[in-house]
Amino acid sequence: MKYFLISIFSSLIYWNNIFAQPDFYKKEYTPEQIQEDFQTYKEVLSSLHPSLYWHTSKQALDSIWNLTESQLNQSLSKQEYFYLLSLATTKINCGHTGTNANLDKAFDQYVPLVFRYLGNELYLHRDLTTQNEPMKIIQSINGHSVEEILQSATHLQGTDGYISSPKPLFFNNPYRFSYRYQLLYDEPNYKIQFEDGSSILRNPISEDSLKKLYPFRINPLLEQDINSDTKIAKLTINTFDKYSYKSQKLKYKKAIKAFFKEVKAAKVSHLVIDLRNNGGGEDNYASFLYRYLTDQSFQYYESMETMPLPYPEEVREKVYLPVEVSNVLLRKFFIKKKGDRYFVKATPRTKGLRMQRPNADAFLGKVYFLISGTSFSAAAELAAFAKAYRPNTFFVGQETGGAMQGNTSGLSAYLTLKNTNISAYIPLIRYRMNIDNYELGRGVLPDYPVVATPNDILTDKDVEMDFVRQLIRQK
Repeated sequence: MKYFLISIFSSLIYWNNIFAQPDFYKKEYTPEQIQEDFQTYKEVLSSLHPSLYWHTSKQALDSIWNLTESQLNQSLSKQEYFYLLSLATTKINCGHTGTNANLDKAFDQYVPLVFRYLGNELYLHRDLTTQNEPMKIIQSINGHSVEEILQSATHLQGTDGYISSPKPLFFNNPYRFSYRYQLLYDEPNYKIQFEDGSSILRNPISEDSLKKLYPFRINPLLEQDINSDTKIAKLTINTFDKYSYKSQKLKYKKAIKAFFKEVKAAKVSHLVIDLRNNGGGEDNYASFLYRYLTDQSFQYYESMETMPLPYPEEVREKVYLPVEVSNVLLRKFFIKKKGDRYFVKATPRTKGLRMQRPNADAFLGKVYFLISGTSFSAAAELAAFAKAYRPNTFFVGQETGGAMQGNTSGLSAYLTLKNTNISAYIPLIRYRMNIDNYELGRGVLPDYPVVATPNDILTDKDVEMDFVRQLIRQK
């Protein structure tokens, strides 16, 4: 506990030293303004967030709030204040809780480089200016070590529990990297120092220029492959977001039904389910898929819980709330249980709270889940449930980004602080998975950890899938 608080205090001092240099936002806010915003933020969080102390004790979190508050007795820029607020927020250890700086176009400066974080090293994968792909180890960016950038950027966005696999992934996307780097440093260009002693200097480019050089990669929502010769089928699901399926006029459940009918007809022996790029979405989509992976009836969630309802009027006036937690609809969605906690009712909309039956076309052979730090929320829940209950199931890749015991997500409240215009998103429902065997705050750990090499990246090798094929051949 003592060491934990010392590390927080060191981070705050470190950030103050960084901002001895000029920052992006020239306007400063008075101590009275930022203190008022901070009190509002604490009040809303404590009234709405049902899992503030799931991974961090109340004593530890109160100490963090007090330590943060002690830094607010001086005028601060928006950037300085945003970092302090984000740093405190990440200590809740909830990947669905966060802050937004509401950047303006002054931040339209993007790095013309593509990085890859492999193991504990950062590589330059592609120089968009020259289109070279050197895959050289980076020692520092503008004099900031990779470890320093990683640690500072980690304080801008929390993760579930104590999971570290998602933390360096922002390096791999030039859009996300540029956004976080700009929040941290005010620097006119990017000087990359390599481990071999060489260096390059690159000027930032606009977002439009970056899109031309490095277009957004849009993965198919759902991909299917069935090989009748090898008896291997692969199902890639890159999202469970129902709105994405609707926008592309793709019926998720119909596609899943058709796939497993084909799997059964082809007498498949091995099924690969790829969740590496699945950040979550509709939990009913995830539990629906599990009906095709078991021959046992199951209840997916133990409970869904929220804070006392209705929320205090003074809090409701300050935030945007979804209609489900408005006074009009409380009786429809929530029932009161022990004490003053409210629990979600088991309705057709919350199938995870009901007993669900297996499908007649369920696949009962060997299943290989491909997972990563990007496997988050509903995708991590599916992996956790399969890990807890399904035999002949193997996990390949990296630890999932979502915790096994569940998460706090679903409906969210949105708060905009009136003085600094910094906003926050606060999840309202605690989802408890109906499983017993897990380590609090950790995701699904792979049975077979697999990490790509620089040569794998250059040759576009799918190392996890190649490993599964090799595993099947051995078996």
